[in-house]
Amino acid sequence: MKKILRILGAAAILGATASASALSFDFYKLDKANNPVTDFLPSSPYVTSSNDALGDPLLQYTVDGVVVTATATFNGATAHAVQDSTKDWDDVHGAGLGVYKTRTPIDLGDDNIDSGEKLILTFDRVVTLTRILLRADGHNITNWADGATFLLNGTSYNLPKNVGYIDGSWTGSVFTFMHSGIGPASETGSEVSHDFYVAGLKVNVPDTGSTIALLGLGLLGLAAASRRKHS
Repeated sequence: MKKILRILGAAAILGATASASALSFDFYKLDKANNPVTDFLPSSPYVTSSNDALGDPLLQYTVDGVVVTATATFNGATAHAVQDSTKDWDDVHGAGLGVYKTRTPIDLGDDNIDSGEKLILTFDRVVTLTRILLRADGHNITNWADGATFLLNGTSYNLPKNVGYIDGSWTGSVFTFMHSGIGPASETGSEVSHDFYVAGLKVNVPDTGSTIALLGLGLLGLAAASRRKHS
């Protein structure tokens, strides 16, 4: 028993020092030239101009075995997730995931997330989002009106004008992104807006070491309680 406890204790210590795996889903990395070396492509069919699924209302991406599926709705009805492209994208210049209201016909001017549209990202396991990258209608980080907002899982956040990302800790397996449905007065009659793309996600995934740590620490606790009971 003492030997087992020593092994479990070592596993707990080693596992506790292991951090969750950090993954990047870089949806903005898509050029019309469709470079498979640097571009971030879905596993589902795509066309190089916008990378939307051919006849399929979803897109699916895999990073280190973690799968996320993008689907969409418009006013509650099924719509189509789309990954828009940008020539010569970089860290502050690009697009990302958005929504087509309809596929027949496709409105090529409507590939971001605007009023009534919802982008739904469903992971195959529980994850924690630590950074959300967003891009404006002009495929940049500046084209939002001051105070423009969006909804993440129904909660309002400011769109990150001049920054391009928000940091936090959002844990779950399903994340929804919606247009806020309201806009600043300064938006009216101007080129700025509160439409947006989901350009990328930084994701933490619990690793095996953390699971072993929790198991080991739990069993050690039970063993300690048993010793106290019989002492």
